[in-house]
Amino acid sequence: MHNPLMTTPPLRIVFFGTAGFAVPSLEAVAASPHQIVGVVTAPDAWRRKIPFATPVRRWAQTHGIPSITPPTPRDPQLLEWLRQHPADLFLVIAYKKLPRAVWAMPPKGTVNLHASLLPDYRGAAPIHHALIRSETETGVTTFYIDDAIDTGDIIFQQAVSIDPEDTFGTLHDRLARAGADLVVRTLSAIAEGTAPRIRQTMRSSKKAPRLTREFTRIQWDQPAERLYHFIRGLSPVPGAWTTFGGRRVKVLFARPQPAAEPLLPGHFKIDRQTLLVGTAVPDRPLRLERLQLEGKRAMTAEEVVRGRLLPPSGQFN
Repeated sequence: MHNPLMTTPPLRIVFFGTAGFAVPSLEAVAASPHQIVGVVTAPDAWRRKIPFATPVRRWAQTHGIPSITPPTPRDPQLLEWLRQHPADLFLVIAYKKLPRAVWAMPPKGTVNLHASLLPDYRGAAPIHHALIRSETETGVTTFYIDDAIDTGDIIFQQAVSIDPEDTFGTLHDRLARAGADLVVRTLSAIAEGTAPRIRQTMRSSKKAPRLTREFTRIQWDQPAERLYHFIRGLSPVPGAWTTFGGRRVKVLFARPQPAAEPLLPGHFKIDRQTLLVGTAVPDRPLRLERLQLEGKRAMTAEEVVRGRLLPPSGQFN
């Protein structure tokens, strides 16, 4: 619906996205004067022969928005579908890298929302890496897509503080809400012709590469403070992990705690209801507070101890 307070026509938008991080922005754009004319998202995931649509596709289906699930952004059927759903602008949030043939189509460009203050933390996992590196501030950025990843001209940025108790989960949700506000502000500026284009000229040593299975494994010979940030930066997904008795154990939250009795790296001891694990500094272990043993639900350390799911002492590998 056209907003009578707008001095320019609302934008017609095709939305590209997959993950739940994009949904608050979808909601915000839908509530704005602008129109979402179509959604591009990933194909359904199959689990136990049951298809599961992406959060973005579920939103589109609920709101009666046409959607397409190409196997790749280079699929010729996608180009034809985009031509059949003409848009002024493409909006991309948590989707794959688009080829020039796609992102150059709309007359007002293709805009991406990224969960960092670019140029810091370019890449697939900016929220995780900001927490792992113990940052106290991050943010969201809207920018015009170009041929490289996360290097296009910046439109707007919004800083977001990081609380010492934040995990990936809590910070993800706060950034998603901040991003939704920034997206609507960005669309209004583009519609009015007032959106800036700020070239990214600064190089940054802070990268955000995709998380691998081996990267997320806990190295117990690190200092407790570093492991604290590493664990919260991966909680609850994908989860920092270790092994005991050949089975995986995810550590979802832990914090440094001084100990009178030294512990070697990876060696653990249950003291009353407390589960302590040794780190690089023998008298500075981690106190595990929440964990998930393979085949079990996530539990507090107290539940694990009461259930005798771990022995009184042992070693994580």
